[in-house]
Amino acid sequence: MIRDADGGGRAPSLSDDQMETRLVTRMERQRLLRERPNTLSERGIDISREFAKPWTDEVIRAADVVSMSCGGA
Repeated sequence: MIRDADGGGRAPSLSDDQMETRLVTRMERQRLLRERPNTLSERGIDISREFAKPWTDEVIRAADVVSMSCGGA
């Protein structure tokens, strides 16, 4: 699991879409979609379909990896 939008956009592209991502961010979706896609798209990474998804105990327990960036601390 990837906590930030950049990681959420990168992980599937680096894993041939074999990795599920769940984004948790304080930024509203429109701001996220407006600011980051241009920079990432220059590298061939599309985050336009990414959106915040809830983290439940079940989701966390089922995850192989949970990665949380320091920006949300």
